[in-house]
Amino acid sequence: MLAVDLVIEPPANIKQLARNYNAKLFEISKSGFAFDEFHAPHITIAQLYIKEENLIKVIDAITSVLKNIKPIHLNSSKLDAGPQFGPG
Repeated sequence: MLAVDLVIEPPANIKQLARNYNAKLFEISKSGFAFDEFHAPHITIAQLYIKEENLIKVIDAITSVLKNIKPIHLNSSKLDAGPQFGPG
């Protein structure tokens, strides 16, 4: 079995912004995690297990769907880290 994660990877400037916020939050509370070479900012769409022999079929199916999807634009007006970090 293979673990498959389907994610949206944000543009470089948004990833850097997320890394900066993550580093600040990690300084305050070590209970979370810090982004590093193995943990990158992203939006998870799906997580699943598949049989290894189905990998190409899954890639082809996802590629087929993605061909018909237009880019999305996300906006945010506030960052709220939750009560454990104090007022946002």
